Amino acid sequence: MTCDLGLNRFSRSVALTMAARVLMAANSVVSGIIVARWLGAEGLGALAVLNVALNTDMQIGNLGVSTANTYFIAQDNKLAATAAVNSGIFALLSGGALALGLWLCAAWQPGLLAHLPGKLVAIAVIALPFQLATLLGINLFLVLGRLREFNALDLLNQSFVIINAVLALVLLRGDLWTLISFNAAAGVGVGLFTCGLLYRYLSGEREETRGRWRIDLARLRETLRYALKGHILWVATLLVWRVDVLLVAHWRGAAEAGVYAVATQFTLFLLLLPNAVSHLMLARLAATQENAAAFTCQAARHTAALMLLVCMGSVPLSYALPLLYGPAFAEVPRLVWLLLPGVFFMALQAVLVQYFVGTGLPRKIPALWVLTLVLNVGLNCWLVPNRGASGAALVSTVTYTFICLAVWLCFRRKTGRKLRETFVLEMKEWLNLIRPIERWLLQTKLGDS
Repeated sequence: MTCDLGLNRFSRSVALTMAARVLMAANSVVSGIIVARWLGAEGLGALAVLNVALNTDMQIGNLGVSTANTYFIAQDNKLAATAAVNSGIFALLSGGALALGLWLCAAWQPGLLAHLPGKLVAIAVIALPFQLATLLGINLFLVLGRLREFNALDLLNQSFVIINAVLALVLLRGDLWTLISFNAAAGVGVGLFTCGLLYRYLSGEREETRGRWRIDLARLRETLRYALKGHILWVATLLVWRVDVLLVAHWRGAAEAGVYAVATQFTLFLLLLPNAVSHLMLARLAATQENAAAFTCQAARHTAALMLLVCMGSVPLSYALPLLYGPAFAEVPRLVWLLLPGVFFMALQAVLVQYFVGTGLPRKIPALWVLTLVLNVGLNCWLVPNRGASGAALVSTVTYTFICLAVWLCFRRKTGRKLRETFVLEMKEWLNLIRPIERWLLQTKLGDS
């Protein structure tokens, strides 16, 4: 018999976070359609390349501090105020350095960013320190259990994607420069707002979060020691997800990169559920490690069942993408089909790996991700020049499957949990999933009568 281990309350948190993620995904889809219709495949590809570069830069500049904050604050909430001060100073210094580095990279090697003008990149990178502050700030709300603020700020940040697309392109009839300028201004504004809201919350009368507002270099060093170990994992993960878009743009041009970006964006939306689960799991596992293996298996089983349904349902939906984005995106459904098996296995890995992150993160897990990154880049460099986006999609599926198998073998060796126990729902769990649907259908029927 399977005990619940607080899964019902956890499921409600996941549902709330998923609702926010669905709205964010809708924003991205609509904004992508607007950009594709107004700027074409090449304009969308250029924007995708720039966004990938900015997001990669921000994750590199993060150095894993957001994960380290979660790990330590989950064990002692009174560290939150000190962590907020350390994170703010860190965001300004690290974000500023990475912004300068990306601008110099674009100026000296323009081919790495699809030959985007250096002045355009300079406008975009202004917001990097503030976007990093937003990332660290909303993560602090998450670990403190403030899901309302976490989801609201995340949704606010993402909402400017569609707001800016409508203002810059539809209403003002602007171009890519206008859109990127609006995005940079929004990034600065949301960063300042997040910092102000976090200060107001942590300065309240709550005994459980009241701490000292000061820079603590000893705490920062301890945070960075844990963070840098996990940082290898997160940077490798991000590069595996995103480097293929840059390589397609480098060898096949911005237009094909734009087509591939639509396919990858669609499949990344399918990962909203496991990403929401993994975000919430980390704080739970760090705070209560004694039931970590059993809880991870419960979460993985439910994720596997739901992701199987999601991936199957996405096949017919992929046919609608060329209708939404335009005739230039006719190849998107085929790319989606190539990506789907890998997306399923990546979802399982995203849940399983949280067991290791929340219980100390052994070095072999980052090492496996570095190996996966090397495999991914090597295969992309071999296939993309001749096969383009199709080769990149195939490489993604192969490497996603590889890392899932590798992480599961580590989990199996550490916990002794078998494959069926880790990924296959029991009949009782299936019934628990079905009962809310049955109740809703019954209520609907009674309401109609």
